[in-house]
Amino acid sequence: MSTHANRIASLVGNDDFPGSHNNPGGDAQTSLDPIVQGILARLPHDDRGCDRAYRRLGKALVAEFKPCTAFKSATVDLLAKDLLQLARIQEARERLMAPPAAPKPVAEHAAEYEDAARVVRLYQPVLELCKQGKTPALADRKAIRFARTLSTFVARVAAALADAGTPEDDDDKEELQVLREQCGLILRTRGRLSEPRILQVLRGEREFTAAERRAWITLLSDQINRQNIIMDFRRADWRTLRAVQQSVPVKLVQQLEPLTKLQRYADAVARAAERKVALLRRCR
Repeated sequence: MSTHANRIASLVGNDDFPGSHNNPGGDAQTSLDPIVQGILARLPHDDRGCDRAYRRLGKALVAEFKPCTAFKSATVDLLAKDLLQLARIQEARERLMAPPAAPKPVAEHAAEYEDAARVVRLYQPVLELCKQGKTPALADRKAIRFARTLSTFVARVAAALADAGTPEDDDDKEELQVLREQCGLILRTRGRLSEPRILQVLRGEREFTAAERRAWITLLSDQINRQNIIMDFRRADWRTLRAVQQSVPVKLVQQLEPLTKLQRYADAVARAAERKVALLRRCR
């Protein structure tokens, strides 16, 4: 240790001075618990990023404490190192507590499953009411979501058919014709399936005609069948993701000892930083 560092150690107290044999903080890695040392060593290290952070932090501390002697400058320097070490400890804790990540395709497929399941849960009650000959009614927030989802789907299908143009290939022409026949109901009822008109029905603000009821039954049945197909294809990946998510509590139990030791180390570094701040304020 330098002369200035020895002086600081004697004033701050060896028990809380990073670098002493009695304290795990600061630069004395030999006093660190092996588990903590291993966790910090596995953190990705960016020398340039650390240097920039250290310089920014050092400037901020100099502006706050205005050290006018080499002794005060050395204390500010050690305080900046303590604060950077606390940031590294926090990063290590977040990594230990982060849920295990599922492979990207699995996560994407699980999201598709959940989207399809939400659509089915939204459409199914309305379909049942339509089949019973009743006018569907939903709570306001759910009615808005239903109207927006259904009208967006109708508009997207109509736009896709309009943009299809006239294919040159005979097979493409035939496929487009079949698609137009399947979506004929959407094209014929598009005007009555705008978001405001759907909301009027769900809120009981206008009559729900028999023709509209038949159109809703056909359209909602088709959409529910399509979403069920998506769910069948994506169910395995959704279950895989659920299994990964449910393993988080087990992981936290396994990481309890490392987390506890990291917290003790963080407390020691924080105490050392607090002592330095108190010292700098006394020496003003």
